[in-house]
Amino acid sequence: MKKLDEIVNQYSKSFYNESKQILFDPQMYIQRYQAAINCITHKMFKKQIKRIVEFGCSEMKFFVFMKNGLNDRNASINLVDIDENVLLNNMDIIQPLLSDHIKRREYKLEVNVWKGNLAKPNPNFINIDCVIALELIEHVYPDVLEEMPYHIFGMISPKIVILSTPNYEFNQLFNFEEGRIFRHDDHKFEWNREQFKDWCNNICQRFPNYIVQIEGVGLPPNENQLDIYGCCSQLAIFINKKFIESLKLIEEEKEEKGTTQDYTTSHDQNLISCNSYELLKSINYPVFVDTRDRNQKIIDECSYHINRFKFFDDLYYNSENSRMEIPIEDVANACWEVCSDKNEILNAINGLYEIVNDSIIFTTNYDEIDEEI
Repeated sequence: MKKLDEIVNQYSKSFYNESKQILFDPQMYIQRYQAAINCITHKMFKKQIKRIVEFGCSEMKFFVFMKNGLNDRNASINLVDIDENVLLNNMDIIQPLLSDHIKRREYKLEVNVWKGNLAKPNPNFINIDCVIALELIEHVYPDVLEEMPYHIFGMISPKIVILSTPNYEFNQLFNFEEGRIFRHDDHKFEWNREQFKDWCNNICQRFPNYIVQIEGVGLPPNENQLDIYGCCSQLAIFINKKFIESLKLIEEEKEEKGTTQDYTTSHDQNLISCNSYELLKSINYPVFVDTRDRNQKIIDECSYHINRFKFFDDLYYNSENSRMEIPIEDVANACWEVCSDKNEILNAINGLYEIVNDSIIFTTNYDEIDEEI
């Protein structure tokens, strides 16, 4: 399979502050979140990653990245953590904002928050597209770590799996106090690059329907330290081979039928109760399905801005010809969210307005317009 590119932010950097502590720009957790979002939304996957489970969601900070990153498809996000108090204390994060009600999503978004154990099955996770566990595996005990691959790769069997964990070799660059070994007191282990690679390859041997790509997130302060210590975190992207094959079929169908927008619900199902999990919250975000075709969207957007520009007398009123002359280029610049191509805009509004020399003409005497308008 062709390697997934543009996953990790190559423009990130790190440096030492006055106290000899490493600072990351952007912050490390943001780099990990962005790398995971880049995987989910990667162009190679053709928007097929819609139903997601995040194990070890903790304070649910990554949800904000998923909510914003998955705004071009119907999506169902399941957030799972074993600590009920942490989930309940951060439940506000998943609530729709005022802006979500004012400017509603074009696609559906369902969010479910579960108290549960990543080693235990949940019947609601059938047909999941993606499983995510960021900086989680180092927190679990050996028995859970042993059961986890069978649950994720065997039972859930998603299209992709995204896992990250600290790189133990990088710890030498941190200014740890004497006697400290791991980055967090709750870490049961921290693997070096070779150990993580062996673990990932072992999973692919046990579950041969998967292949893996390993990336590093968080560059060291000096370029010459990269080969020696590696990156701060290690990121593994497991991809189901059947999913790769299905993408080829999708591309063939797309060429035959053309592209169509998906207005169907990706998560129209009743949630099933189970002993191992407790559903703490379920939310459906406000949605507005725009059924207009592209041409109508361009017409409506252009009409809005043209009507605005009609009152900019100092910019567009030509006193010699006693008329308003609004350049199509200005309209295109204002309509950038829908279309900024001048020729496409001209084709859309042709016949609706008088157009002379790439300008929209209005011959109304604007000196007589009521000042209160």
